[in-house]
Parts: sequence; structure tokens; C-alpha cells
Amino acid sequence: MLSIKLKKHILNTLIIASTLLSFNNSTYAGISEYNAAMAAGDYAEAAKQTVDAWKSIDTAKATSPAVARDFAFINYLVADYKTAKIFSDALVDKRSDLAKNDDQPLVSHVLASLIDFSDKDSRGTRKALLESLEARLDDPSVDRVAVIAAQKLLSADWQDSRFADVQKSSEIASEFYSRQGESSIVEKFQSEFMGIIADFVRKKETKTFSNIVRKNTDTYPNMVALQNNIVDAGVNSEDPALLAKLSPLRWNTSAWAVAMRLYSETVLDESHKMTDPLKMGNNRKFISAADAYADDPRDLCELDSESFNGQLINFPSVAAYQGMFGAVYATVDIDENGNAKNPTILSAVPDAIFGQAVLDAAPKFKIRTAPGESGKNCRLERSNEIFSVGFAIQ
Repeated sequence: MLSIKLKKHILNTLIIASTLLSFNNSTYAGISEYNAAMAAGDYAEAAKQTVDAWKSIDTAKATSPAVARDFAFINYLVADYKTAKIFSDALVDKRSDLAKNDDQPLVSHVLASLIDFSDKDSRGTRKALLESLEARLDDPSVDRVAVIAAQKLLSADWQDSRFADVQKSSEIASEFYSRQGESSIVEKFQSEFMGIIADFVRKKETKTFSNIVRKNTDTYPNMVALQNNIVDAGVNSEDPALLAKLSPLRWNTSAWAVAMRLYSETVLDESHKMTDPLKMGNNRKFISAADAYADDPRDLCELDSESFNGQLINFPSVAAYQGMFGAVYATVDIDENGNAKNPTILSAVPDAIFGQAVLDAAPKFKIRTAPGESGKNCRLERSNEIFSVGFAIQ
């Protein structure tokens, strides 16, 4: 299975208590205990109080659906799906007062479907969650439940290598992240990234690159466009936290784009279609390590592009046997004699094979200045010099 980790959301669930805080604690049993647990951030204890608190709620009141959603959601957060269903099932029961008074039925249906899917991942529960999210898309607003549900669906599709399904769930997740604005730009890019890879792979339970099939010719330019958007977002930002989040995606999309291009050129003989250029931008903004030679006033010498000699890198035998192709982005430090040291992998596709081949070969590199640079007052030594290597069987 391809290894891409989804960031888990840390939820600000204090908003759940907003409806309940208006209730008279002396009148409604369990409400004061619930509110106290929420205020303390003890969501497990708050969830325990929901059943008793619910017994005191008049379900005919207009505010009751919001309370039911709160109670269902807090139990979902602590993975008590059985209790969560008590509230979510009532919300979507058309015969109930809750459903009749619900002013957010689309949110309630997404929440109920999310709880059912989390309790049991089946084709039926997945279909229900997908349909509820598609219906929710018709409303141009966004809510936290929809975002969490979309992420849950995408993550499950990805982890189970349901690549045909990933394409759809990634589109939904990307749309909800887009509605949240700049605060979710990294998650939006991540969702798009997964969708493009799924489009490229399109083979259920794919374990090796020998099983990769190409769906259409849009995959490579889509990856290039995504990489370029990530570069633009990083270059235009001075936020260190955002750059730290964008950096892995920047190098992963670059490596995948190169791998896709190599596949198209060597396997499909479609080199004439690979015309979309990758933006490099300010590469150093996407490197977290500092330049150890930054205080040296001399300009950097231009390097001989042939210094990173591909002949020094052994094509892994298992990769050659399986007909694999891929790409690696890495960095090395270069001393005053042109010796490469401290190789670090930024991204490798596939990471467990070609990345190690580069790490093994990098210490053998002898870096030279470009023709015409000799004798100039420039420095060869530098840290975190970025280079890339493509792997393909001609």
C-alpha cells in the first residue's frame, strides 16, 4: 500500500456545549455535569453524561435537534458509536419530533452516516456517507462535521487501496477544505495529491509499481499543476508553520511528477505529451535546515551538472526485476574539496527502494564547479544542495 499519512484534526469541541450552556442546570439533570466536563476538556466524561442529560430534554422543543447533534458528536469523538447512534438515529428518523424540528437536516444526515461508517466500514455504510456528503455539497456553506466526514471517507478509501473510490472522495474533501479558506490549504493540497495518485494507479490493492496502469493523459499535467500551486503558496508565504507543512507535499509532488513523466516516456512512449514544466521557485524556502555557510560573503560557485553522476547510483535489482520506475529528491552537504556528505532524502517514489540507492551512492559523489568557474572568488562548500535522480529502464 502506498504510504501517505493524513493529518488528524484536533477538534475544538467547545462549540458543542454552546447550546447546552443556555439550559437551566437545576432543571435538566446531567446538564451541569456535562457542561463542567466540557469546560474541563474532559470529553470522555462529557460523553458519559449525555444519556442521563438527554432524559431531561423535551424533544419537542425547537432547540432539541441541536442538542442531539451535540450529544451524537461528542460520543463520536470518544468512539462510543453505540451511544452516538441513540442521538443520530433519532435525528434522521422522519417520524420523530427531532427530525421535524431540525433546521440542519443535511448536517444531521452527514453525522449519522459518519457514525454508522465509523462503527462499520462496509460498502453500504460507505455509500450512505458518500451520498450524504454529496447532498451536503449542494449547500455552499461548510461545517466541521462535513469536513471530518469527508476526511474520514478519503482516509478509509486510501488505506484500503480503493483507488477508484479515492478519486471521488478526494474531490469531496478538497471542496470542503476549499470552503474553509487559507486555514485548510495544506489539507486541500493533500486531498488533491491523493486523488491524482489514485487516478494514476487505478489498481485495487496495488502493492508494487509493476501493477500500475495509466488511466488517461491528464494525470501528469494535473500533478505538475498541483506542484506548481504548492510552490506558489510557499514562495508567497512568510509563515514558517505553513512552509513546514507545505514542504513535504512540495517534494512529494515533485518526485511523483518526475516518476509519472519517466513512466510516460519509457513505458508509454508519450514523451511528446510531457510538456508541462515544473516550477522550482525558491527551493531553499522548502528546506527546514539552515545553511551552515550563510555567513560566508562569497557567492556560490555554479556546479557542474554532471557532478551528480547517475552512473554511481546502482539501480536496485528488485526494482529492475519488477520493472519499476521512480524518482528521488535529496540534499547533500558539500565541503571545500567537493566531497558530498550527510545525504538526506526529501522524497522518493517508491520511498523504500530508490531512496536507499541514493543514500548509498551519495557519499561517492565528487562535486565540481561548472566550466569557467575555476579561479573565481566563489565558494564550492554549501549545505543542503538539492538534487534529483530519475530511475527508469530504457
